[in-house]
Amino acid sequence: MSFDPSMLHNNGHTAYANGTGPGVRETGVVEKLLTSYGFIQCSERQARLFFHCSQYNGNLQELKIGDDVEFEVAPDRRTGKPIAVKLLKIKPEMLTEERISGQVVSAVPTHLDGKSAPGQVPTGSVCYERNGEVFYLTYTPDDVEGNIHVDTGDKVSFYMETNKHTGSVSARSIQLVKKKQMRCQGVVCATKEAFGFIERADVVKEIFFHYSEFKGDLEALQAGDDVEFTIKDRNGKEVATDVRLLPQGTVIFEDISIEQF
Repeated sequence: MSFDPSMLHNNGHTAYANGTGPGVRETGVVEKLLTSYGFIQCSERQARLFFHCSQYNGNLQELKIGDDVEFEVAPDRRTGKPIAVKLLKIKPEMLTEERISGQVVSAVPTHLDGKSAPGQVPTGSVCYERNGEVFYLTYTPDDVEGNIHVDTGDKVSFYMETNKHTGSVSARSIQLVKKKQMRCQGVVCATKEAFGFIERADVVKEIFFHYSEFKGDLEALQAGDDVEFTIKDRNGKEVATDVRLLPQGTVIFEDISIEQF
């Protein structure tokens, strides 16, 4: 790390630019995050500061690149160079005070939920409808209230917030409203040599199924058939299991704007 030219020396004592010194809180953005350390881009001045993860006051799994933080600046005891200490994460700004109704489109894979390297938080996505248009937002496991795991198809409510540095909008404070049905329905949209895909009726999404999971006459199965199935997580991906034929015309594709909103 190069020496910060804004740091001056006065009669053997360390001084900081812009009146910064011990006990003075600054703000910045996490620019880089590795296993044991990272770097912050200061908001009030042109400076890039090193920090050790032990100086973060909170759950390190919650800290990620792009997060706003506040901190103090202190000289490194070994090199004397300025570093960031006593880090706190700044709560992002909420875009609206009203909770929004929506649905989980892609759940965080259960094998990654809460288990990832610093700065690499796994994400899922939710959707909501406004004026006939569907919008999608990402979320992380920490954004779900009650320490629970929400599944694809679950009805949820949440707040929206924006990252003022990147402009990206995400879902926060997600609450479970209604669990998805145990059995899902859809229409076979593609068949291959040993597998196929089903267009789900509950969300705008296709799901994979292996022919070994089809309970019926495989020779009679073709694209356009109505089916029901159970969703399971295998190797971090959702697949359709226990696939069974339904009478033609059974499947009704859900109108998000009518049922959810």
